[in-house]
Amino acid sequence: GYMMRQGEKAGRFWFVLRDRVLLVYKSERATAPTDQLSLYSSTFRYNADAVDDLVIELKSPEEQVFVLEAANHFDLRQWVRAINRARSKTDPGEQERTSKEGLMYMHEKSERRGHTYWFVLERALLSYYDASGRTGSDVLGHINLGSSTTRTVEKEADGHWFECKCEKTYEFRLESEAEMRAWMRVMKLGKLRYWIDSSEMSAVDVLCFNGSGYLMKRGNNIKNWCRRWFRLKNTCLLYYKSPLDPMPLGEVDIETSVVRKNDQGMFRFEIELEHRTYQLEASGQVDMNLWMVALKNAKPKRSSTAAEEDDRAVLTRREEFELSIRNPDKEGFLVKQGVTVKSWKRRWFLLKGQVMYYFTSAQISPGDHVGKILLKDAEVRISQQGSKDHAFEIVTRGRIFFLRADSEEDLHSWMMSIERAIAGGSSTKREASPSVTQASSDQKKSGFLMKKGKSNRIWRQRFFVLDTNLLSYYKPQEREPAGVIPLENCSVSISDESLFKKPNCFVISTRCRNYFVQARDQYEMACWIESIKVHSEKRVDESMSANVKLFNRLNNVLAAHDKSIS
Repeated sequence: GYMMRQGEKAGRFWFVLRDRVLLVYKSERATAPTDQLSLYSSTFRYNADAVDDLVIELKSPEEQVFVLEAANHFDLRQWVRAINRARSKTDPGEQERTSKEGLMYMHEKSERRGHTYWFVLERALLSYYDASGRTGSDVLGHINLGSSTTRTVEKEADGHWFECKCEKTYEFRLESEAEMRAWMRVMKLGKLRYWIDSSEMSAVDVLCFNGSGYLMKRGNNIKNWCRRWFRLKNTCLLYYKSPLDPMPLGEVDIETSVVRKNDQGMFRFEIELEHRTYQLEASGQVDMNLWMVALKNAKPKRSSTAAEEDDRAVLTRREEFELSIRNPDKEGFLVKQGVTVKSWKRRWFLLKGQVMYYFTSAQISPGDHVGKILLKDAEVRISQQGSKDHAFEIVTRGRIFFLRADSEEDLHSWMMSIERAIAGGSSTKREASPSVTQASSDQKKSGFLMKKGKSNRIWRQRFFVLDTNLLSYYKPQEREPAGVIPLENCSVSISDESLFKKPNCFVISTRCRNYFVQARDQYEMACWIESIKVHSEKRVDESMSANVKLFNRLNNVLAAHDKSIS
């Protein structure tokens, strides 16, 4: 399988462990290894307790060192198991029983004529090369025998024939019956060995697969392959540049997706959505199967009745989408900045409810949208990027969208419409000023702020949610709050800029602690201070009214008691 090699010869290579030798190839199609390391009397070290450490270090007696990084924890355990098994040297005749090579004539039933190739069988993988042999020629193709069946066939042509059914149907011809029986026997043994190993892995490690690891991802605009860290969370597949990054580069909603194998590569598979198809490549066959099973299991299972209802729901969503195209709350051109390639491109935006769709042009139809922005619990604000005029930002839980309008009037019109959509309103409702909308005590307010830590005194970005008399803050991509600030009997004021040498800071003072928070600009700071004051004053008014009611009840009881005595 594929692993990353560190050191002087750094890069992504294809590794093959054969007997006690670890061979290094440039790719799975390469014929000659570029490097090798003997595991005889070698030292072997890896960190089994670290969460983010996927490194394996091998050192031979000749001081040859291999520092390798696996794709995920499952892949790490498989390599550790295989290396330990190779160092202890299992049955030496196993490879001889499950490997074979030689010339055969192959005819694929979908083609008119066949050819003679040099075949190399290793376990359940049958590779074929040019008839001149494996040396000096590239592999022409592979046949996976994991789900194959073989049987002899009678044909009028010369020679002895047998048939192999897998993804396609192949017919093979040999000169002698003994050679044909030998090939069929080795194919069956390789298939059996493959499923024994797979069942051993599924009994222990497949259940421990946590849905995270490295995959190769193909870009949408620039068709290059990049290595990304993927994390499966419920029905959302997030991908990062590395496992240490707090914010993902993107996310894939797999709830209504189709996961299938891609025939363009040995270990490639794809996730097909309505508006885009994501092409991914795993580090090996087992790794690809694990990801495909995990993605399919992450989608909610449905009965036949539920499937029919789901089909009707899809039709209903499609009709709603067509209706939103015909009757949107707002539509028009905006310039949007890309998330990976930081270029600005002109897109046609369509706002309906709490969803913004964007298209490449104004000539739109259902299913042609490039992407969408979910406005639930989002925040819209003026951008601080001074190089661009009429720019604003939409802050969501997963990403910040940078947009630019054509004019000042268009900027305010879009921000007003988006604020009403976030508040749950529509374009037919009465317009309200941004401060009143954000400071309303009947709705939530949310957004990113910088917060100063209590112990380590470090400023970190947190997602704040203001609801009734509680101010909760979350770490990025976390559903459970990292902390809760009670607003009862609290005070909020602007902090002295010379105290932290940071602008736009304010302090929330409670009975137990002072919370220091930094906003992006003065407008955002004023909105947060006003909202917190409104929520805290509302709580005070409620408690005062409750005390007044209790006092009136006590007076009534005392008055009735005095009247009964008299």
